[in-house]
Amino acid sequence: MSHILHINDNNLLVQQVSEDKVVLQQRSQGYAWLKGDQVIFDLDDTQHPVRHCRIAPQEINNRYWQQCAQTAIAGNGAGMRHAADLIWKHLGQLQTKLEIDTLALVVPGNYKDSHLQLLLGVAKAVGLNSAGLVSKPVLAAQQERFPVGKATHVDLQLHQTVVSTITVSPTHVELSEVEVKTDLGIHALQESLLRNLQASFISSDRFDPLHDATTEQQLFDQLPSIIATLANGDKVNVGVEHQGKLYSTSIDRDEVEEAFSDFTALLKSKVGNVIVDTNAAFDLSGLQGLANRALVWATGAPSLNLTRLDSADGSASVYQVKLPSLRKRTSGDRNGGSDATEALKPTPSVSSNNSLAATHIMQKGLAVPILEASVTLDDAVLALATDGEVSDLDKMLKNGQLEIVNDPTRSSLSELRANDRLISPMADGVITALRVV
Repeated sequence: MSHILHINDNNLLVQQVSEDKVVLQQRSQGYAWLKGDQVIFDLDDTQHPVRHCRIAPQEINNRYWQQCAQTAIAGNGAGMRHAADLIWKHLGQLQTKLEIDTLALVVPGNYKDSHLQLLLGVAKAVGLNSAGLVSKPVLAAQQERFPVGKATHVDLQLHQTVVSTITVSPTHVELSEVEVKTDLGIHALQESLLRNLQASFISSDRFDPLHDATTEQQLFDQLPSIIATLANGDKVNVGVEHQGKLYSTSIDRDEVEEAFSDFTALLKSKVGNVIVDTNAAFDLSGLQGLANRALVWATGAPSLNLTRLDSADGSASVYQVKLPSLRKRTSGDRNGGSDATEALKPTPSVSSNNSLAATHIMQKGLAVPILEASVTLDDAVLALATDGEVSDLDKMLKNGQLEIVNDPTRSSLSELRANDRLISPMADGVITALRVV
């Protein structure tokens, strides 16, 4: 059975391709726990390496997907010699659990030929057939159907941030430049926020939570919920337990803003169409100065048509850094101009009888009239179908089950217009609104 692996060391995503449907089947973080003679990933629900990364840091490796090479690792009882061994082990466990036969790889923009050759070699050693290689930033930009011009893809990884520049022409979307920020990644943001929390605990309770591994792990585990809570308020209380005693403090939005200021500054420096993928680490869309910017926040893996990945000679192993454009040609294209700046202008809310009002919604090539659409959130996947009970989309928008990307102020079906994208805070996936006349 065919599958797609979207590679990011903080959030590997495996999709299953069945007939015309692509469904999210597995998430997995790039943490390997070398525990004695075992190599443990988070595919076993009873043991998650990330929940032990502060308690047993010397037994945790979380750089192997970043390195994707024969880089030596610390000695261990499991017989793992280098990063490639851990990739082989991780892929092998994914294959066994998900019964993968054929695998397409969506890879970070910074991967070079040496990385790709190693990946293909490891996949072959595991017994996987290659269904193609495609650049993650190019695929993401293709799905967004940006206007002609330049676009930027910001890929937040565990130990670095990869900034890719994409060239959008009337016919193709192509990777043109890649910059790697080695001093800025999820780990650096976590450490910055932990230091702020440490100072707050010492100030309020004369207790250093980072002095003990168990309390450090407790604090580390709370980071995503702390940021999520602050998205809806100005302050959050944080507590840890040590030797039977509870220690607590509070942290406010300003302290989080300070901890993430380097990442905020990076995004503020980018102009035009920008896709930001935090890879399920944090929801940073509410950071000061970013909420109202024209940023596209990636909420899941973009869809991929495997039948379009083969090269001209029929080989599926050629790395695709140029994909066909999915957008329609405009008068600006014919005149050689760019409508990139127009895409950033806010569009006023419209009523259902407006010429821009949506009539259909579409996902994975399936377009359905809005009043006949069946939208589900089953298994944390936002899906559109024609064979289910008709959904009350207006109610789903009003109660927050669905949101219009970059415009949460519109929460009525009558305000839905062509080219809007619907997402859900409770599921992965994107549904696009269309107008059929």
